[in-house]
Amino acid sequence: MKRRRAFLLITSLMLTTILLLLGMGFISSQATAYAGNKQAALASQARQLALAGLEDARVKLELDIDFPPPPGPGQALFSYSELLPLPTSPPNNQGSYLVIVDSSEASTGAKEYRLTAVGSVGPPREPIAQYRIEAAIDNDSSHPQPKFFHYKRFVDEEMP
Repeated sequence: MKRRRAFLLITSLMLTTILLLLGMGFISSQATAYAGNKQAALASQARQLALAGLEDARVKLELDIDFPPPPGPGQALFSYSELLPLPTSPPNNQGSYLVIVDSSEASTGAKEYRLTAVGSVGPPREPIAQYRIEAAIDNDSSHPQPKFFHYKRFVDEEMP
């Protein structure tokens, strides 16, 4: 009778250990899945910020004849950034975009501006997620709607 009790005790301890390990593995996999989903959401926010920067630059090019300002000697790039509050909790409650306008080809008659926009989520010095989009915008005055600057080329990529 004592052997049977010892056997049942050992079997129940082994079964408990196996169930505990399976539960820990499941919890670990769920934590990994949640972290991946959070990173995907942050990357999506960063992409939307980069798109906002591109659209901001496109509208400025379309509406402001003095944008970008005349370059200095040996300068072909103009850049600006904007810090935006996000409706989330810290540390990712702020976002920003940086826009770089390359007008060197537009001034040589290529009829396009090359834009690069980088959207960032989190503090500007240590972003949690970033996304970069490069685009070319038409500057052709012979276009049927000469004030309409449309995208000719669009390349986007998530930054590590």
